[in-house]
Amino acid sequence: MKQAAGVVRRIGAVFRAEDGARTALDPAGLLQEAATIVRTEAARKEISLRVVAGYLPQILADQSQLRQCILSLLSNSFHAIEAGDHDRREVVLRADLDKPGWVRISISDSGVGIDSANVERLFDPLCAGNKTLARVGTGLLVARSIVESHGGKIWAESSTEGAAVLSFTLPVARTRQSKRLRDRQSS
Repeated sequence: MKQAAGVVRRIGAVFRAEDGARTALDPAGLLQEAATIVRTEAARKEISLRVVAGYLPQILADQSQLRQCILSLLSNSFHAIEAGDHDRREVVLRADLDKPGWVRISISDSGVGIDSANVERLFDPLCAGNKTLARVGTGLLVARSIVESHGGKIWAESSTEGAAVLSFTLPVARTRQSKRLRDRQSS
């Protein structure tokens, strides 16, 4: 257990050390970019890939790190779909406003879902010995470290259809454009 906890601390330290490359980013553009990267793989695996994101305030983030986070979550979604035998094979990337000052990014899939006993422990490195959780690999640990290094929170839920929804929140960038959007929301 100490070894797994040490790995997580080292991964988090790497992402915190690279804190200087943060810029104001459009969440919708970031999701479109990730979708473009995996679109060929999705088509080869016969997975429908959709991006749902409207006009949102910018987030202050390291583009490379967030792209890696989203790609890790997409990879897990693709594996979950391949492990199931559903006719519907779909991944939806969504960006929404969460609470004031926060953007939520969610990736939902029509895969095998997450056992309710494991949903709370999905991002816990100490559960790596559990065979159900072992299939998700280190990608979720990396995603967790990236999100937390950006001041956000990451979690998993089972959707109403029984599949998985992996979500994370990030604070909006403190720009004039973001302030105008926040002011519009509160009025």
